[in-house]
Amino acid sequence: MIEFLKLYGIDVLVILAIVIFIILAIIFRKTPIVKRIIFSLVTEAEKELGSGTGQLKLAMVIEWLYPKLPSVIKFFVSEKMLLKWIEAGLAEAKKKWEENPALLQK
Repeated sequence: MIEFLKLYGIDVLVILAIVIFIILAIIFRKTPIVKRIIFSLVTEAEKELGSGTGQLKLAMVIEWLYPKLPSVIKFFVSEKMLLKWIEAGLAEAKKKWEENPALLQK
């Protein structure tokens, strides 16, 4: 094994770098889809539960979101990254709700 790594270590690193690059490209190309899904789910949670129920809405959005994620993203996205995306989606949604309050009407 050590001999193999001595002979082909650079090749293995190059292949790993290419694979990681491809995976990241797939993830980041899919994020606009995820952002649209998050906006929709955050808006729906706000309609159902109203203000003052942040933790409950967050749990609801995660419960709704995870099954809708593309498989590639599920495999590589951590819980921390998912929470970051939801928080960013909420910030964007709040801006849009201010511009158009009709978005929150049932």
